[in-house]
Amino acid sequence: MHEAEFFSCATDFDIKRPNETGLLNSDLHVLLRSLDADLVVKVIDACSSGTLLVKSDHSFFPTNKNGSKNLIQIASCLDSQNAMTGNPLSVFTDKFRAAALRKTECIVYYSDIIDTLRDEFIDSDSQTPHFVSQGTGREQFVETAKRFDELRAKLLPRVADTSGGLDTAPGGQVSLDPLELLAGCGKTPLEHPIDTY
Repeated sequence: MHEAEFFSCATDFDIKRPNETGLLNSDLHVLLRSLDADLVVKVIDACSSGTLLVKSDHSFFPTNKNGSKNLIQIASCLDSQNAMTGNPLSVFTDKFRAAALRKTECIVYYSDIIDTLRDEFIDSDSQTPHFVSQGTGREQFVETAKRFDELRAKLLPRVADTSGGLDTAPGGQVSLDPLELLAGCGKTPLEHPIDTY
């Protein structure tokens, strides 16, 4: 954050030259709107990342002649909080990856990941992920969880070594940590509504 504006910073970011060496959040939104994409997904793991997208009655993506644009923003914390670090991944990125890999079959929806992240941080007062959505709740992260089989196979031995074993649940899900799992593939995306904040 710089003067109440969120900047995306590259490795050469200079706080004395934020506009030249960084990308202002509002400028990023202008670029994203110009893409005319069916779905824009913005995932940010940074301190103060849960900035509001809608600050008036106007939508981030206005309706056009082809219908509504779909937007999902997943931020690691509120705009007043810091994101917790970790080793080798930050706490949020680690939990995001685990949420994406929980299902071993069927479609993985963004709503699956968001619901899992809500639960993972439900008791945390210091870091509260922030979610914004304009869409149907049926937006797919991946069309089949089997696409992650190779990645899951590489990660499972490391997780098993540190957690003392793996938990499995009905519905073809593997827990990459000892926390409770989501329901299996029988749960439809409409049972995972994404709230708009």
